[in-house]
Amino acid sequence: IFTSPDGAVWDEMFRGEDLYTIVHDGSRFIAAGFSPVLSSFDGFNWTEMHTPVEGVDYLSAAASASALVLAGGYPCSGLLYYASCGTPETLLPTGLISTDGGMSWDLFLIDGEYQSRGLAFGNGQFVSVGQSPQFAGEGAIYTAD
Repeated sequence: IFTSPDGAVWDEMFRGEDLYTIVHDGSRFIAAGFSPVLSSFDGFNWTEMHTPVEGVDYLSAAASASALVLAGGYPCSGLLYYASCGTPETLLPTGLISTDGGMSWDLFLIDGEYQSRGLAFGNGQFVSVGQSPQFAGEGAIYTAD
């Protein structure tokens, strides 16, 4: 984790975890990656948050005024399931949503093997970009009300 007051010069604050995404929920930073989910009020001191699912690569995060959302996929020998070793026999939840600052979490799955690579919140909805093991020429648009 690096911090910068101006976006041009960066200082390393934390090393040692596989972290892939970070978001500010209005009061603190939330960083996530291969299972660890960390929080910090100042960007310098980090605490691990407890989540109900292990083994997920959280690759995307977004926050609204009332919810924090993390999403990603499951790794398989360093690669993601659909990339090299097929899908798990049971589709496992690859997303978490919390409406109480991470004290409790609800699980979700975006359309089977979909892997969220980026999340954003705006105009009253969460939007995810990512990928699925689709056939050539096929695509999908996912929305939620």
